[in-house]
Amino acid sequence: MFKKIYLIWFLFLPSLCKTNEKNIDKLICRGEEFFNQENYQKAEICFENALKISPQNLNVLFKLGLTLDLQDKIPQAKLAFESILEQNPNCIAALGNLANLFNRERDFKKAIQLYKRILSYNYHDLKVHYLLAKSYLAHGDFERGFEEYLWVSKI
Repeated sequence: MFKKIYLIWFLFLPSLCKTNEKNIDKLICRGEEFFNQENYQKAEICFENALKISPQNLNVLFKLGLTLDLQDKIPQAKLAFESILEQNPNCIAALGNLANLFNRERDFKKAIQLYKRILSYNYHDLKVHYLLAKSYLAHGDFERGFEEYLWVSKI
């Protein structure tokens, strides 16, 4: 009896997996359509449903983070980007978005740490130097802020 059940399960498992792959692709495409139409609430729902199928999908997590950010759902967006960094600590895009969120929350110390981390991977990123300068100045560290501005202006 049990062998028959396992055999049936084994025979249908590949088709079930394909269905999930198709479903996640449809959900992602639909979410992207909503995102491009600036219907962020519906895009969020699509991306969350895709994550139910594939919870470790960094691409979907990133898209969800952006969608949440654009809805000013900062705590949830931070969680999405932090989840990405737990799986891939070197994801520059997640680091940058997380740093920007900390800046928006006026947590300049954390933003500065993240911008410096990004620069450890790509020191010549002008935009990051500029954002770091702004964060230093907003944090009250005028000396470092002006140093960063001078570095950017030299190039």
